[in-house]
Order: sequence, then C-alpha cells, then structure tokens
Amino acid sequence: MTTLLHRTSNAWQTLCALKLRGPWRPGAHNIVVLVVQIASIWGAAQRGMDYFQSAAHDGQVLSGIEQSIPLQWLGLSFLIPAGIAFFGLASGWARPLVVGHLLIGTTYLVLGITYLRQSEVADVPLATGGSALLLLAAFLLATSFRKIPDAVALITGMAAMIVGGWLAAKGLGFGYRTGNGFLVGAVNHFAFGFGTQVMAHRERVLRREDEDDLAALKAAL
Repeated sequence: MTTLLHRTSNAWQTLCALKLRGPWRPGAHNIVVLVVQIASIWGAAQRGMDYFQSAAHDGQVLSGIEQSIPLQWLGLSFLIPAGIAFFGLASGWARPLVVGHLLIGTTYLVLGITYLRQSEVADVPLATGGSALLLLAAFLLATSFRKIPDAVALITGMAAMIVGGWLAAKGLGFGYRTGNGFLVGAVNHFAFGFGTQVMAHRERVLRREDEDDLAALKAAL
C-alpha cells in the first residue's frame, strides 16, 4: 500500500512538473482584448456551424462564394481555423493563435469581396469622395501631427468622419452591408493575427533580455 501511494505521489509530481502550456498569456496584458478576441473566434466558429446546418436545407438565398462551393466546405473554412485559434489561445502558444486568426480573416475577406461584387455602386464619385474624407478623418483623429493644433484636428476630423460617412453611404447605395461586415471581420482577425505575432515576439525578446541580465548579475556575484 505504501509503495502504491509513493508511486502515485511521484506520478502526480511528474505530471505537475510537465509544462504543456506556452508562455503567451494575452489576458495578462489586457482582459478587454482577450474578451473581444474570444468573441471573434467564437463568432467565426458559430458561422461555420451555421453553414453546416444550412447545407441540409433547401430554398436558401445564397450570395457570393456561397453559390460556388458546398456550404460544408465553407463551414470547415471557419471551423478548422477557429479550432486552431482556440487551441493556441488555451494552450498559451502564440503561433497557432496567429495562424487561426489569419485563416479566418482570409475566409472573411473572400466572402466580403464576392458579396460586394454583386452590389452595384450607385454613385462612384460620391462614394470615392466620401471614402477620401473618411481616410482624412482617420489621419486627423488617429495621428498626432505637431503642426496641426489638437482642437483643429479633432473638430475637422469629426466633421470629415460624419460628412464622409454620409457621402460614402449615399454613393454606395444599398445591399453592401453584408459584404462590408465580412470585410470588417477580416480586418479584425488580421489585426489580431499580426498583432499577436508582434506582441509575442516582443515578449520573447524582453524575456530573453531579463534572463541575460539575471545571468550577468549572478556571474558578477
């Protein structure tokens, strides 16, 4: 009995010492980003499941690439990357998380482009002018340019955002909301993917520098 307890204790200690999780902890940096990241991956997984369930029902109105490939394949293009991303997020390994986000973003991008190709632009000059004003608003509100006073940048940026959004909406017409939503989803996942890659690399560099400093301190003592 004593031998069995001893072996069980050793096995438990060995199991506790086994490190399977990686060093990446996104929630340690910003819990809000972690919540949004989980929601984005979960939303992609739910879209994949919806495509799977929709494949068994006839009479649906399909658009874009949905008309060209089986819905099960489209569902897998969301479910598999979402599973990879969830594994990376849960296991603490940044690389699977990055790969999952980039694959989901690519699928959203394809969906968005194929949807928008079926939506006619009502007024190209109006849509172009509105988009230009939105870019100006993004520049004024997101950057800090010393030669432009903050009051001028904020007021002008807000005005450009409101007018540009109205002009772009009028120029685009209607029927683009779904494709636009897919493109926003693509941007979000690309931002999470590339952002995670950059932040994880920065954390590895800082950890390596701390280890080198500690080794140098021990050597000096």
